[in-house]
This record gives sequence, structure tokens and C-alpha cells, in this order.
Amino acid sequence: MSRYAGLSLANTPPLEVPLRFFLLAPWFLGAAGLLLLTADPAQWLNRWTPAWLGLTHLWVLGFMLVVMLGALQQVVPILLGSALPAAERVSRWGHRLIAPGVLFLVLGLFIGCRLCLGAAALLLPAAVLVVAIAALVAISRSLSEHPSRYYLALALLALMVTLVLGGWLLLGHLGWWPLPRGFTDLHLTWGLLGWTVLLVTGVAWQVVPMFQITPRYPGLLMRWFAPLFFFGLLVWSGGRWWLHRPWLELAGQALLSALLILFALVTLWLQTRRRRRIPDATLDFWRLAMGSLLLANGLWWLRLAGMAIPELLPVLVFAAGFVGSAILGMLYKILPFLVWLHLTSRAQALGLVPRGLPNMNQAIPSARPRLLFRLYLTWLLLLSGLCWWPQWVARPAGALLLLLALLLGTHLLGAVRIHKSHRARLEREGGGG
Repeated sequence: MSRYAGLSLANTPPLEVPLRFFLLAPWFLGAAGLLLLTADPAQWLNRWTPAWLGLTHLWVLGFMLVVMLGALQQVVPILLGSALPAAERVSRWGHRLIAPGVLFLVLGLFIGCRLCLGAAALLLPAAVLVVAIAALVAISRSLSEHPSRYYLALALLALMVTLVLGGWLLLGHLGWWPLPRGFTDLHLTWGLLGWTVLLVTGVAWQVVPMFQITPRYPGLLMRWFAPLFFFGLLVWSGGRWWLHRPWLELAGQALLSALLILFALVTLWLQTRRRRRIPDATLDFWRLAMGSLLLANGLWWLRLAGMAIPELLPVLVFAAGFVGSAILGMLYKILPFLVWLHLTSRAQALGLVPRGLPNMNQAIPSARPRLLFRLYLTWLLLLSGLCWWPQWVARPAGALLLLLALLLGTHLLGAVRIHKSHRARLEREGGGG
């Protein structure tokens, strides 16, 4: 239990609060795989095609955003000791709104359905705001001095900027005004670099030492990463999109790149000093994430230097290699931890000695994430090949992503079934129903 010192375990919300988001994500992964499998390979030659727009939003909204909103509702109470107001209703409504919102957006972009885009313009902001406002209220009430408090607040601010820019672009697609294509990269920057990086790093300060049994991150890095990173985002955005000063844009990029490289190298260094040497596939996911972060940085600068690097390659390596790997590494630890935590808490509440309950490795046996890691690494290589040989790799990549989605969903549901069976046993033994 010493690993969990400093966590407010009593404030953890009902398991269903994050779980409904976690269980939704594999469906969107499967939809992305289906799109890769069935779209005309020629569609992958240009980033502005309906297929690329659909795949991008299935990944960043259907997978990344869905999992991260679920994790946010779990992290804020347990890490900051401040419960989300009406947590169950917030989760339920956020889930109900975001699922059709993503589908309508992807359909609207893929087939040009204006009615679908209009529905998405209503549903997606509502879904994000329901969860984000509740999280911000909880953060504002928290008395915690943990650095993650400021990371989560800044991440949500970046999410709001992303939401506004996305809404502006969406209304352009609807013909309310000329489509501001120049804002697309700004929207992508604040979504991938702002919201995503700040949330991942804010959570990493706690989950990497806790689950990977490493030393703590240096205090100086935890204190200064978020404000410097947010400042770098402002400098880059101002230099490129408003002030049109290339030197300012370059300075912002350099600051962000330096901070990302530092985070990746420190994480990899901490992992070499972990106290437990047992092989762990979730550790492999994190190593892949950090390696991808370093690679994405290198590709970005090589492309700026004039080398013939495909435009989308650094983004694919970042979004799928770094963010996707980190999310999967977290999911395969967070859900088993929650299964153990909720069963243990329920046993104690019923006055039972928590014996015979599944540990984290029994909730999701280690062979399952190990298999998924190997398949995911293969899929990343195929996905990167889209930039050069879409006619050869698109359909194998789609089929493999469908398999990954099926396996991930099966693994998550397996943990849920274990929780339900042991919960039912506890209720019988404790006379709880």
C-alpha cells in the first residue's frame, strides 16, 4: 500500500464512471480499422481527403479523447482529493453525447453530410463541456498542492481552445463562413500538444512511479514543465498564426521540443532504475511511447531542415506511437487497479476480510497486454507505411487494427466480468444483496 500513499482512495468515483468511456474506445478503434480496410487506397495520398479526415477524428476523438475523458474523471478525485460534482450523471451524459457526436462528425466529413456535421456541432461541445466543467469545479475545490493539479487545469484550458477552433472549422464546413483551412494546424497543435501532452504528463508524474516502481520524477521538472510548455504553445501560436513572425514560431517550437525530449529521456532513465525487474508489457508500451516521442521530434526537425520527410509522418508517430502507446500502457494498469480497489473497498464496507480477491495481474493476465503490444508495434510500422505505399499497407493495417480493437475490448470486458463475479460473491457473503 505504500505505493498508493498520497492518493485519496476514498474519493474514487463508482467504477462505471470511467469504465463506460474505456469500453467505448475499442468500438471507435474498430471503426478506424474498418475505414482503413475499405477506403480507396488513393485516399491516403492527401491529408485533406475524406478518408484521412475520418480516420484522424476516429483516432483523436473516438479513441484518444474518449479514454482521456474517462481517465480524467478518475484521476481528479483520486489524485487531487476532490470529487467531481454529480459524478455519475456527468459520466452518463458525457458518454451519451460523445458517442453519437464522434460518429456524426466522421460521417459528415466522410460523406459530406451537412445534417451530420450540424448534429456533431451540437453534441461534441456539449459532451466535452459536461465533463470539463465538472472537472474544473473539482480542481478549483481541491486543496492539493500536487503539481498535477496545475497540469490538469492547463490541459482543460488547452482542450477548450481546441474545442473553439474545432467548432470554428466545423461551422466553416457547414458554410457559415469561408472554411479557415489555416486554422487546422492550430487546432491540431492545441489538441495534440496542448490537451494531450499536458494530461499525459500530469498523470505520468503519479502513475509511472506507482505502477512501474520507479523513483519519483525530479521536483524541478514536475514544477516547471507545464508553465513552460504552455508558454511555448502561446509563443508558437502567436508567432505563426497571429504575428506572422517566423523567428517567434521557431522559438516556440524549440522550447516545446526541448521539453518533450527532456520528459522522454527522464522517463526512460527512471525506468532503468525501477526496483522490480519482472518483465512488464505495460512498461514496453511506455518505452515505445517515449521512443516515438523522440522519433517524432527528430522527424519534425529534419523536415523543417528541408529533408524529404512526408508531412504526416511526424504527426502519425506522435499521435499513434507516443499518445496511443501511453494510453494503452495506462489502460492496462488503471483498469486492473480499479478492479482491485473497488473490490477491496466493498469487502471492507461489508465487514469482510478482503481475501481471495483478484490482484491486478489476475484482473488482466500479463500475457494479454504482451500480445497486444507486439501486434500494436507491427501496426505502427504498417501505419507509417501509409505515407509511402498506401496501396500495399492500408488494408493490412486496417485488418490488424480491427484485431487490436477486438482484443482490447475483450481484455477490458474480461476484467469487468471478474469484477462482477467477485462483487456478487462479496454481496452474498456480506449479506449486501
